[in-house]
Amino acid sequence: MAERLPGPLDEASPRLLRSAGWTLVGLVVTGAIRFAVRVTADAAFGVVGLGMVTAAMAIATIVTIPGAAGMSAGITKLVSELRGKGEAADARRFARRSALAAGTLSLLGALVGAWYAGRDPALAATGTSTRVGVGVLAFAFGLYLTGKAVAFGLGRIRTYSAAELAGAAAFTVVVVVAVVADSPVGMFYALAAAYLPVALLTALARGRSASPDGPLPYRRLAGYGLVGTVGSLAGIGFTSTTPLAAGVVAGVAGTALVGAALTLLEPLNLAPRAIGLALLPQMSEANAADARDQARESLLTGTRMVAAAAAPACALLFLERDRVLGWVFSEGMVGGATLGWFTVAFFVSVVGAPAVTSLAALGVREAAISMGASIVGFATAGALWLTLGGSMGTAAIALGYAAGSLVQVLVPLWVATVRYRVVWRSLWMRVGGLGVAVGLLGSVSRGLATDLAGVGFTAAVLAPELRRLVRALRRR
Repeated sequence: MAERLPGPLDEASPRLLRSAGWTLVGLVVTGAIRFAVRVTADAAFGVVGLGMVTAAMAIATIVTIPGAAGMSAGITKLVSELRGKGEAADARRFARRSALAAGTLSLLGALVGAWYAGRDPALAATGTSTRVGVGVLAFAFGLYLTGKAVAFGLGRIRTYSAAELAGAAAFTVVVVVAVVADSPVGMFYALAAAYLPVALLTALARGRSASPDGPLPYRRLAGYGLVGTVGSLAGIGFTSTTPLAAGVVAGVAGTALVGAALTLLEPLNLAPRAIGLALLPQMSEANAADARDQARESLLTGTRMVAAAAAPACALLFLERDRVLGWVFSEGMVGGATLGWFTVAFFVSVVGAPAVTSLAALGVREAAISMGASIVGFATAGALWLTLGGSMGTAAIALGYAAGSLVQVLVPLWVATVRYRVVWRSLWMRVGGLGVAVGLLGSVSRGLATDLAGVGFTAAVLAPELRRLVRALRRR
């Protein structure tokens, strides 16, 4: 278990950690807001309120995919590329025009979201005000994604983090008003208020270009937008579909259960999202400069970091799957098999996220590989939902999600390994053995001693990754 990692700590690690650290500040704030809005909705309005907020968030995520979400990676990559070539003015011009296109598509998505809210099991009976609230939330979320993409493309990560903090303050004010007014829909507006400061970061792209009529990579952005849209529909859209599918299977209670599970699991995405947002511009610059060794080391470092960060938390959540939801939510909510399978799925997605990002950093063709794997994974999950939903209920939704997530990760991981010539050593063997061990431990025993044993064993198995993370933090 005490594997020695090859070579001295590379120079990419401190740089990656600096970028990821500032990114993490903003993402922690976002995660805290998403956690707080669900917990507050449950405490103030019960299972119905939790189901409404969960459904609204899912709809807002899905309808912004054919626009801001699908284009965001392309905006960040191409703006970073222009900056890497020394064309800062063109980078701002391209960011400004891309943001206008993404904003227009976000508005169209908001209208679709408001229409669907009138048909969702958790929202349909609540009236016109709910549909309007969903539309406002969807539009604000689309602008938020656009502002974030522009900020990262222009290298303004600290500014992004400050905007997230401002959003948290606005959220706090509006959520208090919603609770006092006894309005579950007010929670939608609280989320919209939280997204507004980051949405305004598109103003970073202001300024004149030295060559206003020069060519810009619009065709490449369209390619990234197409690949990103399809891939996101089968990626983040996949996750967001689960509470809506649970609502079909088990009504508002099913939506609420999946929403509660996602509330505890979504913080696990903070590390891979922070690493991924920092990796994409960094690896894009490295690939453009033909510095493949630097890009390879960034991928290896990022994967080891997210595995070490997520594994102990996933082990604990899996072992406490029958009790942990009751510690946070009301109504005696029990996660059981639903939370167990969701935990497996999230861990798989976390450790594979840097590999998916690394393919996007190579080009549209490579990004399409992840897109294809995501489609197959989503289709696999859908088949399990249709087959097992009637007999297993929400557990079938979670099982399908885990199976689909595995498919989505394996193909990009293999391709990235080949393209970047990554030497993983024993990482995947240890991760697989760890999963089997925790699964067996959780099936034969429950309690504090089991929790401590599981977390301790996880830390021992991933000791090389934890040491590497500590060394990188010190070097930073």
